[in-house]
Amino acid sequence: MKSLHLTSRDVGNPAIAGSTQPIATGYRLLAGGADIWRQRDEFHFAALEQTGDFDATVRVASHTLSHPYAKAGLMVRDSLAENAAMFFHFVFPDNRPRNNNTGGHESHVRTLAGENCRAIYPADGTATPPPFPVTWPNTWLRVSRRGARFEAFTSPDGSLWQRFGCAEVALPDTVWLGLGLCSHDKAVACTAEFFDFSVTATAV
Repeated sequence: MKSLHLTSRDVGNPAIAGSTQPIATGYRLLAGGADIWRQRDEFHFAALEQTGDFDATVRVASHTLSHPYAKAGLMVRDSLAENAAMFFHFVFPDNRPRNNNTGGHESHVRTLAGENCRAIYPADGTATPPPFPVTWPNTWLRVSRRGARFEAFTSPDGSLWQRFGCAEVALPDTVWLGLGLCSHDKAVACTAEFFDFSVTATAV
């Protein structure tokens, strides 16, 4: 699969500068950043401009444990401002229990620029074993857009998809779509490897 041409940048001026390194069929990201949450974000973003409805998929092969709440995943934003409206479907570094969630997957949505984020948890977030575990190196993420409706899916193989959740976000027709990574510790960097990133435009 041919790699997409992504623009690499930091959002929110993290203390540790991030980077994006192309590797065979994928990308290795390094990032700092305090968090992707509440009213503003600090993270590294490797993204492209995408117009209209789409399906985007990626395999997250690794995610270092800089902090239990470090985040790596697929993000859609209306701008590159730190407080932008956005939809983010991501994974944590492991499956330890977290707030309302025993698995490694989660989604965040900020419906308007500058508003607080809202977390999307599994319907049964306290189940054991977790319904949405991370399974390195085969943790697949998918985000689909149909107008203002964004849906998140997970998969262990990139073929059999399980719906995780959805949200309505009135983003513009052209958005920034790409790979987001945040270490959640201002003083420590983390890395993640993303493979087989694919974006397919879909008809209305």
